[in-house]
Amino acid sequence: MDPNNRQIILTNRHKDQCVRWDCRRLPLRPLEYCHVSCEQMATSDAQSTDPFLLSTVYTSTSEFALIANKIFNLIKAGKESGVPRLSHQVFQIPPWLSSMFTFEFFDWEDFRQWLFIGSFQILPAASDFKWVEDRSKVYDGVRHCVLKPSPREDNRWKLHQYSSLDPMENAIYVMYCKKVDEPLSAEEDEESAEESEESDSD
Repeated sequence: MDPNNRQIILTNRHKDQCVRWDCRRLPLRPLEYCHVSCEQMATSDAQSTDPFLLSTVYTSTSEFALIANKIFNLIKAGKESGVPRLSHQVFQIPPWLSSMFTFEFFDWEDFRQWLFIGSFQILPAASDFKWVEDRSKVYDGVRHCVLKPSPREDNRWKLHQYSSLDPMENAIYVMYCKKVDEPLSAEEDEESAEESEESDSD
C-alpha cells in the first residue's frame, strides 16, 4: 500500500505522533513523518528566521507542556520537528520593538502567541532591558516558567519558557501578547496570576 494513500489515523499519544510538532497523525513507524508533505513543511518551518505564529487553540500551559515534551524528545532523537530556532538576540530587544512579533490583531483575536526554540542558558540582558522570572511550575516532566519584561511598560507581554527536567541546551519559548493595553492594578495582576495557575488560561 502506498503510505501516502493509507487511512488517516489520529492519536493523542504524543510519542506515537508524526514527527512534525503539531501533527497528531499516526505514521507507519515511530519517529517518522506521517506524509511527505509534513516532512516538507517541518523542514521549511525550521529554516525560518521568524517565530511560528501559534493558533489560539493552544491556550493551556498544561496542554502545551505535553507538546513541549514531544518536541524535546524529537530534539533528543535528532529529528526535525519544524519549530524555528532563534538566536539569543531575540531576548535582548523588547518584543514591542522587534520586527519578529507583529501584533496587529484581527477583530476575533484576544491575544497572539509565537513559538520558537532558543537557548536554555541564562537569558541575555541588554543594558536597558531583560526578562525576569515571575513564577514556575512543573507539568509532566516539563518545567514551565513565566517571565515578564523589565522595565515593565505594560501588562501585555509575557514570555513562557518550557524546559526539560533532563539537562538540555535548548528550551521552548512561547511569546504571548494580549490585545488590550490596559495596565492592571497590583491586586488584579495577582488575581490574574492565580487564575492562570488554576485554569492555565494564558
